[in-house]
Amino acid sequence: MEADTLVNVITIILAVGNFICLYSISRNKAYNEEKGKNLATKEDIDEITEIIESVKNEISFESQRKHTFIEQRTNRYIEILHLAEELQLYKKQLLFYLYDKNSAEKLSILINEVNKTLLKLLHENRLLMVSTDDEYTIKRSNNLVKSSQEFVVFLCYIASNAISHLTDWKIYFDLATKSKDNSELSKMATDSIQQFSQTREEYEDKISEKEKKLYNDMVEYLSALKRLFKQEFYLKFDFIAKTEKPEI
Repeated sequence: MEADTLVNVITIILAVGNFICLYSISRNKAYNEEKGKNLATKEDIDEITEIIESVKNEISFESQRKHTFIEQRTNRYIEILHLAEELQLYKKQLLFYLYDKNSAEKLSILINEVNKTLLKLLHENRLLMVSTDDEYTIKRSNNLVKSSQEFVVFLCYIASNAISHLTDWKIYFDLATKSKDNSELSKMATDSIQQFSQTREEYEDKISEKEKKLYNDMVEYLSALKRLFKQEFYLKFDFIAKTEKPEI
């Protein structure tokens, strides 16, 4: 009887132990599954957050790039007008040199500066043409570039002729000074300086027509800028004309 009782007690203890063990395993499994779900949820949130931040950065970059593009294009519109005005400034500078018999070197520098300014204008205009589809403005910009080229060609033509005559005059004058009895050299020096004066007269006769065309195309381009930006723009020479004019 005691043996049977002992067996029954041991059986009950084992059963209870198995129950506790199975319950513990089941509980741990449920905990681990729930923990895994929470961990997966956190990883999903981190991934979504990363995607959102990436999209925000792309939008910010694209917005900045668009802003930079618009700013550069706006500066280009203004720079074209500025360079055309710079070319117009060389008109008076060349006239001053045409009254100076010792200006051959200055004339050579002027030719280089005028051509550099024109090249900048051509470059800015080419960039403008690929950055806008506004045909109204492009047409007026191209007209301004064309009249600028014609203006520069005339300036360089006059300056080159003046350099040639002044160079000849200097050579003949120096030779005539050394050979005082050589009247032919004196005459050649005189002829050269007369040709230099004739070059100046040609310049004074024709420059107004060249400048008028350049100015008119500048005004047309200015009207395109006013239309585009819906604000007033003014030419530098509009203010110069209202102030004192330098005398020669």
